[in-house]
Amino acid sequence: MTRAVLGGPGRRVSPRAERGSDDPDGAVHRQNALSTDLDQAALGDGDGYAGFVRDTVEALKDLPRAEGTEEILHPGERSADIAEQRGEQGVPVGAKVWADVSAAAERLGAALPPTAAAAAQS
Repeated sequence: MTRAVLGGPGRRVSPRAERGSDDPDGAVHRQNALSTDLDQAALGDGDGYAGFVRDTVEALKDLPRAEGTEEILHPGERSADIAEQRGEQGVPVGAKVWADVSAAAERLGAALPPTAAAAAQS
């Protein structure tokens, strides 16, 4: 199937893609992916295409939502929001992990970075 979809006449698909794994025991990797080749010139100039993408995302976000859904998110949007939040507020670290890091830092005489809790107190 991979060759039929990706290969076509005169196209070579990697042996890994055909068998689905580099594992000599034949374990199959189950993660999926999609790769496409586009003629960028067919999409118009960069500004026009960027506007088209913005309009498309806006139209998708304006679609009716399923019950209990606050917002329609596009791929990567949640991750970008989390990255921005963590950039502002820091990365949450579990108590056990922080205790282990603190103990290692003390053992090595290394200073720990400031925590959000410590910054809030100052």
